[in-house]
Amino acid sequence: MKHLIALGLCLCMLLPCAAMAQGYEGSVWPETAPLYAQPSQADAAIAQAAQGSAVTVTGERENGFLAVTLPDGTAGWMPEPCVAQPVEGEWNGYETAAVLCESLSMRQTPDSSAPRLDSLTNGEVFVILEERDGWYLAVVRSDDGAWWHKGWVLARYTVSPPSYVVTGDSAVDAYAYPAPDAPCVAEVPGGARLLVIAQLDGYDVVSLRGASAFIRQDDL
Repeated sequence: MKHLIALGLCLCMLLPCAAMAQGYEGSVWPETAPLYAQPSQADAAIAQAAQGSAVTVTGERENGFLAVTLPDGTAGWMPEPCVAQPVEGEWNGYETAAVLCESLSMRQTPDSSAPRLDSLTNGEVFVILEERDGWYLAVVRSDDGAWWHKGWVLARYTVSPPSYVVTGDSAVDAYAYPAPDAPCVAEVPGGARLLVIAQLDGYDVVSLRGASAFIRQDDL
């Protein structure tokens, strides 16, 4: 059995706090993004910025908000996940996690009713920028590779740090629970790379596209 800690997937990245301390030119990610007078959603937004609008990030970060200035000079606080950060380096020093469920929503704030920004797919790896009340502020690279996108995801549907097991040349059986008489729920082909959720009594608990199953470590 060979476990692979996902060093190659750590996304070796620049500390964003260094970049934010100097400020940068960002871009609005969702269709619209609210701007508040204070780093809070307690009061009504003072402005709305459209998708793709340029915003100048001054460098201040508080309570999940970034201090920004709009092109017309309006200054205020915008939820951090609404601001895409240009890719200019890597991120070091942050933990990573991988998605266990089939699809995991990224939200504007750490609230299940908050606007949905995007989704992560099963097995996708992201950087954890912050943890709050069972949520992670996830950082991923945009599809075009030009921006860092952020969004809040439920931590319970992820595993951190991600580690993997690779099956041998032959197919192996995956079982419903860790017992000799457990029913087989899937046959995993040889050479498969599986995300490990946990280890228990000689079994690896692995993620099979959103479902969990048990594989005997002796079979690997």
